Amino acid sequence: MINRTMSLADFEDPAFQDAANLIIETWEEIQKLGGECSTWWGTLDDEHASGTLLNKGDDYVRPRWYPEAMDHHIPWFTLWEYCWTLIHCGALNTTKKRRFLSLGGAASAFDLTLLRLGHEVVLVEARGYSPVQQARNAALFGRDHMFHAHCMNIADLGHLDIKPVHAMVSTNVIFLAGTDAQAAINTHLQRFVEPGGVAAFTYDLFNPNPKRYVSDPLAQFDWDGFEPEEPSFHDNGERHHVFYPAPEKGKYTAASLLLRRVK
Repeated sequence: MINRTMSLADFEDPAFQDAANLIIETWEEIQKLGGECSTWWGTLDDEHASGTLLNKGDDYVRPRWYPEAMDHHIPWFTLWEYCWTLIHCGALNTTKKRRFLSLGGAASAFDLTLLRLGHEVVLVEARGYSPVQQARNAALFGRDHMFHAHCMNIADLGHLDIKPVHAMVSTNVIFLAGTDAQAAINTHLQRFVEPGGVAAFTYDLFNPNPKRYVSDPLAQFDWDGFEPEEPSFHDNGERHHVFYPAPEKGKYTAASLLLRRVK
C-alpha cells in the first residue's frame, strides 16, 4: 500500500531502514561539517519548541535506534515522512541523476539527502533564511551547483520558470499552505513535472484545525494532469499527533500520497 497513514512498524521494512539510515547519516554529517538542517516545524532554532513538543504528546517514545540529538528536532514521525517520500520519489535509484522540485522544503535533512545522493533540487520556499542555510549546507557537501532556490510563496507558482523535474516532493507543507497555494499547484504543477513523473508528498490527516483539515486525500489532492499511483488509500487507525491547542479534540496523524503525471 503506497497511499497510507504512518506507523512506527514501517521502520521494520528494509527499504525504510535504508532510507532512515541515509537521512540520519546526512543529518549527522552536516552537523560535523558545521551546517544545520531545519527542525520539523521549519525553523533553525527552538523558538516554537515548547508548543510543538506538546504536539508529540506525553506518550511519545523515541525509538532506541534513533539518535536522541536528532529526535529533538526531527521526531520519528517526521522521519517517517522523509523516508516514505525518499522511497517513492525515485531518488534511491542513483544510477540516474534526477531533478526534484521541493515545495516548502526549508533547509530540511530530506532535501539535503537528495543533494547528497547526487540529485538536483529546486526549492520553492517563502522563509528567506531557509534557502540561505540550505545553500550553505549544499556547499559543505560540494553540491551547491545542484541546488537552486526560489524564495516565493507556493501560491505564486505561476511565476516560476524552471526546466522540467522528475518529481515534486513535499513533506507536511502543502496542506498548510492554504487554498490559494493548492489552487496554484492544481493549475501549474503539470507544467513543471515531466510526463510520467510523480508528485510524492505527505500531509496531516484529520488535523482538527479547520484550515488544515484533510479527510479524503484522494479527493482533496485531485490535481489536473495527475492520477494516484494506486486508486485507494489505507488508514491504519493509528493516531500519533496531539492537537495541543485543544487536546480534547483528539489525536490525528500524518499520511502519504503518490500521484503520477499522466497527461
